[in-house]
Amino acid sequence: GGCSAGAGGGGVQTNSAKSVSSGNSYTVTVGAGGTGSTTDLAGPRGAKGSNSVFDDITAEGGGGGANTGNSGNGDGQDGGCGGGGGAFSAATTNGGTGSQGGNGGGNGGNLGAPFAAGGGGGAGENGSNAVNNSTGGEGGDGIVNSLQTGSSQTYAGGGGGSVYSGGTGGAGGAGGGGAGANSGGGTN
Repeated sequence: GGCSAGAGGGGVQTNSAKSVSSGNSYTVTVGAGGTGSTTDLAGPRGAKGSNSVFDDITAEGGGGGANTGNSGNGDGQDGGCGGGGGAFSAATTNGGTGSQGGNGGGNGGNLGAPFAAGGGGGAGENGSNAVNNSTGGEGGDGIVNSLQTGSSQTYAGGGGGSVYSGGTGGAGGAGGGGAGANSGGGTN
């Protein structure tokens, strides 16, 4: 299987001063999350998430997680939070840049088997580089606010980085980040 880096969480925008009026209609779009790559070594990065929109406020979708460096798609994608950089035996990979949150981690220069990838950025924290050759980077934690429910909730965690064959995938970030897998594409 391939070795997916963690996808970045979506950007988070808050605006407690935003006024709304009863009787008016407002456009609300809930975007899909970014994904990790699920294809083999020569495949593309995961897909970038789509934007979430409330009236004139836009939260950018999370960056897709990288495939391996062998594919030419070893660096994470930019997004609301950056996708993680993939595993690679020949060079250091880099995470994508977050426009509204954390950046993704890369392989951290860990180039040996079984080849670990970086975690995706979360809205409140950067994703981590791969810990070593056999342990994927953790996804960054999301951001905490209480605007939606009145109690503290965590949103937009980044996905953990996977390991190509064996090893331990990185933990997902708090706020919905999926854990990395240990033999192929991660869950986020």
